[in-house]
Amino acid sequence: MKITLYLILLSVFLCGCTTQEISRNFYEGIEDRNKTVRSVPPEESGGSALSYDEYERERNKFSAPK
Repeated sequence: MKITLYLILLSVFLCGCTTQEISRNFYEGIEDRNKTVRSVPPEESGGSALSYDEYERERNKFSAPK
């Protein structure tokens, strides 16, 4: 009984997670980590990183048309 309840709750939770949000969270998490451990200031390394939305736009420019 408990296992069934846990599986139902897990499936409801996972249905709320979309691929887009997971990708965004990974991208932003990696960028935040890089900001905290980066030894070279962004202005010396060629500028700041793109936001996820800017990254998606750039990526879609070069992807094959659907």
